[in-house]
Amino acid sequence: MRWLVLSSTLACGCSERLGVRVHGERDAEPLLLEASELLGIWLEAGDGPIVLELVDVAPGEPVGRLLVERSCLRVIRATRSPIVIAHEVGHALGLQHVDDPLNVMAVYTDDESVALTDEQRSTMEKTMRNLGGCP
Repeated sequence: MRWLVLSSTLACGCSERLGVRVHGERDAEPLLLEASELLGIWLEAGDGPIVLELVDVAPGEPVGRLLVERSCLRVIRATRSPIVIAHEVGHALGLQHVDDPLNVMAVYTDDESVALTDEQRSTMEKTMRNLGGCP
């Protein structure tokens, strides 16, 4: 069992940092870098309140899910797909589903789903600040 600990800084140059501990992948960094590009967040080594469990799922099972949402802890499960990881990290950072099929937070997303709105980016930034104050 290996945990990779990551923190993130918003691509806008903000200084907020947020840790993501990844379980289930020996070399998760390429997946996380791709997912971070979809969200506009840069991931790097660190510590923090989000745990991401990377899993294989059987056909018909959910490919991702926010499992735990507490004031200082978010646990998410996702397949080894950057778009699914980005979508679930979005939930962990306060984003909800949207109807726009080209938005990473659409219920059914694909590799072409890259857009986020300014309001979504603002929500993620606010949540990152709140989680950044956790012990």
